[in-house]
Amino acid sequence: MTTRPSSTRSTPPLPAMIATIAILALLVGGSAWHFLGSSSDSTSVHAITAQEQADMQFIKQKAKESNGDFDKLSKEDQRQLLSMHGAQAPFALRQVARELQHSQ
Repeated sequence: MTTRPSSTRSTPPLPAMIATIAILALLVGGSAWHFLGSSSDSTSVHAITAQEQADMQFIKQKAKESNGDFDKLSKEDQRQLLSMHGAQAPFALRQVARELQHSQ
């Protein structure tokens, strides 16, 4: 009688399996902490400073004057908005104009 050869499939060593499971657990836990964990920065509310209040009033005034069109502003006003909001200034102006129209 011939004996059947044992299976050629071998299992990985136990330490490698434990390490793999630990790494997976760390990845899943880290992702959950990042996306679902509480962050003290996201829930903190700070008081609006006088400069922020002035900036908000300025952009509201310019949004009313230009009806949200960045190109209708003077070069000086455009520069000031760009210094406050960077490249997003035209979009911020348009957004404030829309909010002002919806609130009326």
